Amino acid sequence: MVDNPEELIARARADLAKQEMAEVRALEALEKAREEQIKLRGFIETLERYLGINSASIPFAKSQARGSRSRDIVDKAVELLFLKKRPLEIAALADLIEIDGLSIAGQNRNATLAGYLSRDDRVEFVRGAGWQLTITGIRSMGAEHASRSAPSLSSNPQSDQVSSGFDDLDEDIPF
Repeated sequence: MVDNPEELIARARADLAKQEMAEVRALEALEKAREEQIKLRGFIETLERYLGINSASIPFAKSQARGSRSRDIVDKAVELLFLKKRPLEIAALADLIEIDGLSIAGQNRNATLAGYLSRDDRVEFVRGAGWQLTITGIRSMGAEHASRSAPSLSSNPQSDQVSSGFDDLDEDIPF
């Protein structure tokens, strides 16, 4: 039993301040880790370029190319929707974007993200399903990214070689 309610409130506020500081430290650590990833990706890309190795094994996120913050966030949302291959609710999409190291500013991050997305023709909102890619969004991801993430369409399921599914199209052309 607490004798003094003000003392209880003071303790709760102190605990809140500790948690807020822990959050700040965690966000700083996340940003530092993200910066280190960018440096390492650049290092690997440079080594591969000098060694003549194709760097398709380590895809670079569009959000790492410096542009506007809102554009980086929308690019990341498009990439996540492409990888998930299904519509996502705005809160889930915002969580995934922030887990990947991009912060969404504003009093209501979901409203901010929805505002960004609503101005981009690569995505659309579908009532009851969430945000999904449009045909333009799917095309914008490019054939290179699609071939890396698409499942194998080869007739041999045991094959380790990933096929884009377009290997035999030339055989059907009559000329």
